[in-house]
Amino acid sequence: FGLITKNSITIFSFARLILMTLVLLTTTFLKQEVLGVSTVIQIYSILSVSFLIALMQVSFWDQTLKARLFIPSQLLYDLLLTSYLVYVTGVNDSIFLFIYLLNIVFGSVIYQLWGALTIALTSGLVYALIYAANLDMSNTTHWYNLAHSELLFFLTALLSGQLMDELKKQKLTLEKQTQSIERLELLNDRLLNNIPSGILLVDSEDYILNINNTALNFLNLQSIPKFKIKFFELIPELKDIFDKWQKLPEHKKIRYLFRDARSLDQVFHLQLLDLAKKNQTGKSGERIIVFQEVSKILSLEKKLESESRLAAVGQLAAGIAHEIRNPLASISGSIELLSLSKEQKTDQEKNLISISLREIKRLNNLITDFLEYAKPKDQSPDDMNLFEVINECIEEFQNANEQRSNVVFANQVKSEILVSFNKERFKQILLNLFINSFDAKKDTQLRILITGSDINNSEYFSIFIRDNGIGIPKDLEKKIFDPFFTTKNNGTGLGLSTVLSILKAANASISLVPSDSGACFKIEIPLSKNYSTSSLGKVSEG
Repeated sequence: FGLITKNSITIFSFARLILMTLVLLTTTFLKQEVLGVSTVIQIYSILSVSFLIALMQVSFWDQTLKARLFIPSQLLYDLLLTSYLVYVTGVNDSIFLFIYLLNIVFGSVIYQLWGALTIALTSGLVYALIYAANLDMSNTTHWYNLAHSELLFFLTALLSGQLMDELKKQKLTLEKQTQSIERLELLNDRLLNNIPSGILLVDSEDYILNINNTALNFLNLQSIPKFKIKFFELIPELKDIFDKWQKLPEHKKIRYLFRDARSLDQVFHLQLLDLAKKNQTGKSGERIIVFQEVSKILSLEKKLESESRLAAVGQLAAGIAHEIRNPLASISGSIELLSLSKEQKTDQEKNLISISLREIKRLNNLITDFLEYAKPKDQSPDDMNLFEVINECIEEFQNANEQRSNVVFANQVKSEILVSFNKERFKQILLNLFINSFDAKKDTQLRILITGSDINNSEYFSIFIRDNGIGIPKDLEKKIFDPFFTTKNNGTGLGLSTVLSILKAANASISLVPSDSGACFKIEIPLSKNYSTSSLGKVSEG
C-alpha cells in the first residue's frame, strides 16, 4: 500500500489519541434514559480502556514503532470499536457514525488511495451487516439510507486517498528538488572555494554579499565580514572600477592589472561580470569581481621574453665571433712572422709585438669561451660512475702544470654511485670549478673536498665541492653566474655561466651554498636508473 514513514505513524497515532479523547467527552451528552445505564457504562468502559491503551503506546513509543503490524491492527481495532459504538447507540441515528469517515481519512494518511479504499470497503461491509441485522430491509428508506452511507464512505476514501497520493508525489518531487539544490549548492561551494581566483559577489550598492576562500586569503581575512561593507573598503584600488570598466576598450579589459597597496610585490588580474540587467535606477544588479594573483606569471613572462632576446642575441653574437676568429688568426700569424724576421728591432717594437700577441691570445680565448657558452650543448647522457669520473678529472687538472699538482683533493663520493650525465660535459663542469678554486686560493695550500648526499628515494644526487680559498663576497653571490661577470684580471666571465648552461640543458642545477670558509657549490644531477647502493664508497686523496 505504499511506504510507511515514522512521521506518518506519529501523525496517525496522535490524531487517534485526540479522537478518542473527543469521543470520550462526547459520551457525556448521551442520555441514560434513552440507552440505559448498562449501555452507557459499557461505552465508558471500552472507551476508557482504548484511551489507556493509546496512552501506553505513546509512553513506550520506541517499542511501539518496532511492532510489525502496529498500524493495520490499530485500523482494524478502530473499525471494530466504531462498529460497536454505532451498534449500541442506534444504527441510523448514532452520533459515532462519523468515526468511520475519520478511520478512512487516517488510513489514507498511512496508505494513500488504495489504503483508504480498502478501509472504506471493509467499513462498508461491516456497517451493512450491522444495518441489516438491526433494521427491516423491506423498507425502501432504509436501503436509501444505507446506500447514502456507503457512497459517503467511498467518496471520502476517494477524495482523501487522491489527496494523500498527490501530497506524496509532491513530497517526493520536493525531496528530489531539494537534493538537487543541495548538490548544486555543494558543487557551487566547492568550485567557488577551490579555484585559484578570488571572487567577490557585490550588490547594486557595492556591498559585499559573498567572498570565496581564495579572496579571503588574498585580503588576509579569517571569514566573511558579519557587517555590511563595500568592496572598495577592502580593496581601495578598485574604487569606481565599474564606471571605469564600461569606458575601457575590450583589449584592455582582457589584461587589466592592479597592485595591492598593502603588498606592492603582488599584481592581480581583474575581470568584472554583471549577473543581472540594470534596474529602474539605472544601476546594475548583482555583480562579480574576479581577481587572480599573477605576479609569478608576469615574472615568468619577463624571464621568457628576456631569454628569447638573449637567445637571438647569442645566436647573432656566436656567428659574429666565429667570423672574427678567421681574420684574428691571420693577424696573429702575420705578427708572429714579423717577430721572427731577421731585421733588427728596437725595444719598443719588440714590446709592441709582445703586447699584440698577448692580446690576440686573450681575444682568442674569449671567443673560444663565448662559442662554448653560446653553441648548442650535446647532452646525450651516459651512465657513468661518479667516483671514477671525479678521479679522472682530478688527475687531468693536476697534470696540467706543476703548480696545480700541489692542490690536495679529497673525493668522498660513494664508489658505486651511478649518474646519468654526459661524461665530457661533466668533466668540463668540474674543471671550471677547480680552476676557479685554484685562482681564488690563499697563500696556504689549496684543499678541495668533494662529497655526496645521502640517497632518500630521490631521482637526483647532490655533489658538494668545497675549497679553503678566499670565498665569494656576499654582495657578489647573485652575480657569479651572470655572463661576462668576473673578478679576475684576465678572466672572460663565462666559466660559471657555461657551467650553468650545461647543467640547465641536462635538467640539472648548480647553486652556491653558504660556507664558513672558502666557497661551496652544490650540483644536483639525475641518478641512473641502474644505480646500485651495494658499496659504502671509497675515499681518495691526491
